[in-house]
Amino acid sequence: MRSGKMVTGRILNVTTKGYAVGVAGYVALLESNHALPETAAQIGTLQPFYVASMDKPRKLIKLSGVRREVADMEEMYRQSM
Repeated sequence: MRSGKMVTGRILNVTTKGYAVGVAGYVALLESNHALPETAAQIGTLQPFYVASMDKPRKLIKLSGVRREVADMEEMYRQSM
């Protein structure tokens, strides 16, 4: 995973700073101020996120929410290549 990349994951639970999100076997952080209301309401549902930042030594991945329309457009673009 790298910053700026779109990934899919599931919100696992609420944390003190936001939400824990399962992504490809890792647990990432979706901070409350980066979570879209429609994203936060769908706990347990597979949904798209952007990797906002990564700290590899500390194994900390921070995510940002993605609007469904944007994710659909990116998926269509990737399939057309």
